Amino acid sequence: MTIINVFAGSCRGFLLGWSLRLSSHSPSKRHQRSCPWVSRVFDRTAGRFLTHRSDLPSCDLLVAAATALMLAGLSTSPAEACQFTMVQFVRLGRTIKLGISHDESRLYVTLPDDNAVAVLRAADLGPVRRVIVGRAPVGIVVSRTAAFVATADGVYSFGLRDAASVRMFEPRVKPPVGSSIYEVVLTRDEKALYIPATSGGLYKLDLKSSLVTQIHRTPLAAYAGLAADGRLLYVAYRGGGPGGSRGHDAIGVFDVGTGNLLRTITGLATVGSYIRASPDGQTIWANGLDACSSAAYDHIGCPAVPAGIINVLDAATYRPIRSISFPGPFHPDGLAFSPEGSLAVVSGDALMIFNAATTEMLRVYPRFRTRDFIFSEDGTTGYATIAPEGVAKFRVDCGSR
Repeated sequence: MTIINVFAGSCRGFLLGWSLRLSSHSPSKRHQRSCPWVSRVFDRTAGRFLTHRSDLPSCDLLVAAATALMLAGLSTSPAEACQFTMVQFVRLGRTIKLGISHDESRLYVTLPDDNAVAVLRAADLGPVRRVIVGRAPVGIVVSRTAAFVATADGVYSFGLRDAASVRMFEPRVKPPVGSSIYEVVLTRDEKALYIPATSGGLYKLDLKSSLVTQIHRTPLAAYAGLAADGRLLYVAYRGGGPGGSRGHDAIGVFDVGTGNLLRTITGLATVGSYIRASPDGQTIWANGLDACSSAAYDHIGCPAVPAGIINVLDAATYRPIRSISFPGPFHPDGLAFSPEGSLAVVSGDALMIFNAATTEMLRVYPRFRTRDFIFSEDGTTGYATIAPEGVAKFRVDCGSR
């Protein structure tokens, strides 16, 4: 039985790798999916194809077959029976991140090419309005009264009822030229906003006084996420960070109330990217970006090379529980949890669903290239930004979960 289980696990890993390799070349109006290891060889230095055979029209069938074989080897507990079914899709242009109003009536979608945020009706994805903000908006978070948007120019906000009034918050100590802001984090009490400003360090915005202060100077604070209870802030650095090194960037643990750095997590194979805590407070999931695929890093601690990686940590001890490897060209992107915490959703070249407690993969949807995913409060509906150009609404059916 042990040999059979090991063999089944190896097969699932192999098939997942190939299905993700296939899925990274998703179809569009201008590009039908092909099998690149058969059809062509691309010289990155020369910037051209060295050989070119005819594309294989059956590549989508190979993706489906590989995925079906992989899923067939999985057990079928209630959590694993969850199905994500796309029920609506709307084209908007290139989309990145999503926010949702507290009453779940509106979606807010960043459109970096249009320097805008699209406001949609959550019920049918119908358009409400577009709000012009700063250059290349990426991250967004929505409070009960306002939306806060991370852009190349800084952080903008607009009222949910009066979107015509857009305000930019400028730090008293402006971040250096070239700093980027990828996302902003709203505290649970909605009194403050934390702003990782890359080379500018970490800032805090008091929403009552509008005072912006730099609370930590160490550069390349890239992404951040709150602990389940809202008392801690996890900050993912790049370029080393406090006590880290290239390809093994630090994660800073900050006290939300005081802004003090309490400790750092180092030694992981990671480059700072999205970081999220599970709703039950047990684990922290950190996207390691290209730490295990880029030739610029030493790949020490990588389960596979080249591969994408997500490090799952114990939230109490900060010790690694598992490093989830994504073979080949696949790189995970956004991270999300179902409201009750049983599911972890990984966006990227495929939409992947994990058991949040065991970290085992439950489902993979290679045809959905997603950048971000959010759930409704009851967990029965999901919304995703779909590459390259839209937003989708999903029905989430988990049976008796």
